Amino acid sequence: MKILDSIELFSGAGGLALGLHAAGFRHRALYEWNASAVETLQYNQRMGHPSLSDCTITRADVRDVDFRFGEGTISANAILGAEFSSIAP
Repeated sequence: MKILDSIELFSGAGGLALGLHAAGFRHRALYEWNASAVETLQYNQRMGHPSLSDCTITRADVRDVDFRFGEGTISANAILGAEFSSIAP
């Protein structure tokens, strides 16, 4: 199965991340504004959960994140989220 890199918005505590990982996505970054949800994601990452092993977890309002792709930024095949999805060709 081809691995697809993804960026997830509105990550919550990671339920969507689990399903997307099982479907063949490798998360490069997760963005969530809720502090408790971010703490849960970071705890699961520290415990070695494979769906979170290669990603950056950021507490942020997605309206404040620069999603322009270029040198020094994270690239992805898809930007996914509970309220928003965009898949690159």
